Amino acid sequence: MNMLMKFTKVSKTGEYTRSGDEKISYATMLGIRSVIPEACMYAYSKATLIVTRYSLVRSQFRDHKKNEVPILDYQLQQEKVLTKIAEVYAMLFGSQKLN
Repeated sequence: MNMLMKFTKVSKTGEYTRSGDEKISYATMLGIRSVIPEACMYAYSKATLIVTRYSLVRSQFRDHKKNEVPILDYQLQQEKVLTKIAEVYAMLFGSQKLN
């Protein structure tokens, strides 16, 4: 019930009052919003790292020499993994530009 009631209050009659400096609360909101893309980039990069490592280790099917082939050797898998890596870099540069 008292969540976030430090700088704003709502009376029992429904009257809304704001205390404190509006510029400080706006700057805080902008600071938090600038951190969100960076946090998303880190989570996405961890997932991409897991996918890349798994694609290197996991092998499937056999080639003409009876050796199992890592799935990263397949063009379709390379396309999927490399686009994810490129997206991580794009998110990284975008979040750095935003900060």
